[in-house]
Amino acid sequence: MDAFDTLPDGTPFPFWDDRTAYRQVYHVAQGHPRAADDNPGTEAAPFASIGRAAQLLQPGEKVVVHAGVYRECVRPARGGTATDGMIAYEAAPGEPVVVTGAEAWTPAARPSAGWAMTPPANGATVWMADLPEALFRAYNPFLVRNAYEYMTHYAQLQDPAWLTRAMMRRGMIFCNGRRLAQVFRARELSGRDGAFWVEESGLRVHFRLPGDAAPETPLEVSAREQTFAPSETGLGYIRVSGFTFTHAAGPLPVPQRGSLSTSRGHHWIIEDCRVEWANGVGI
Repeated sequence: MDAFDTLPDGTPFPFWDDRTAYRQVYHVAQGHPRAADDNPGTEAAPFASIGRAAQLLQPGEKVVVHAGVYRECVRPARGGTATDGMIAYEAAPGEPVVVTGAEAWTPAARPSAGWAMTPPANGATVWMADLPEALFRAYNPFLVRNAYEYMTHYAQLQDPAWLTRAMMRRGMIFCNGRRLAQVFRARELSGRDGAFWVEESGLRVHFRLPGDAAPETPLEVSAREQTFAPSETGLGYIRVSGFTFTHAAGPLPVPQRGSLSTSRGHHWIIEDCRVEWANGVGI
C-alpha cells in the first residue's frame, strides 16, 4: 500500500495506485490496414477488436487501443493480482476511442400503417421500419422494458408519473448523434418529430426524424446492454483509461448494470473515461 489516511471513526484507510511494470503490451487498431483478430497484436499487426485482447490479457499486461469506433461489449476474461500485477486497458494518448453499444442501421422505411393516428399537422409522414433481428443476437433492448415488473409496482405506488418511463423499452435510436425521444403511444408521433414508438414485438418501430428528415438517413440503434463489463463477478486490479463509452441500452437503476461496470469487482482504477447516452445508469 502506498499511504494511509484515517476515516472519521479512526479506522486506517489504505490508498493505493497502479505500480505495475507492464511486461507485455498488445495493440488494437481498427483502422490499421492489417488489423485482424488472428494477428499477434503488435503495433505492426494489431488486433481489430478490444474483445480479442480482453481474452488474452494476463496480470502484468496491458492493451493500447487506437482511434476508432468499436461496436462491441468488452468482457475482460480475468483480473490482475495486486497493485504491481494489474491488467490495463488504455486508449492511445491523443486518440479518440469510442466503445459503443449501437449498430448502424439504414431503415427500409414505408409509411406507417396498422395503427390509428392523426397525420402530423405539417403534412409530414410517420414512417415505420423493421429492425433486423441479426443486430441483436441474444438481447433485443427494443423488446425489454426499462424496469422489471416488481419495480413497476413500486413506481405505481410511489410515483405514478415514473411508471410510464419504467414501461418504455430500453432500445434507443440515434440520428446524426442525436437521441430520438421514445413515446408511450403511437398517436403521440402526430404531434412531434425526433421521436419513435415500438410495437410489442420489439422488431418494428414507427418514427419521425428530427426536422422530418428523409427516412433514408443513416441511423444507429442500441443493440447491447453494456459496453465494458466482465461476465464474471469479483474481478480485481483492472485499470481502464481514456475511453468514451456510449449508447448502451441497460435497465433503470435496479438492477445496476451500468454501461461501464466492474461487475462487483474490486481495486479498479477508472480514469479519464466518459459514459454518454446510457439508457439506465452509467458507471
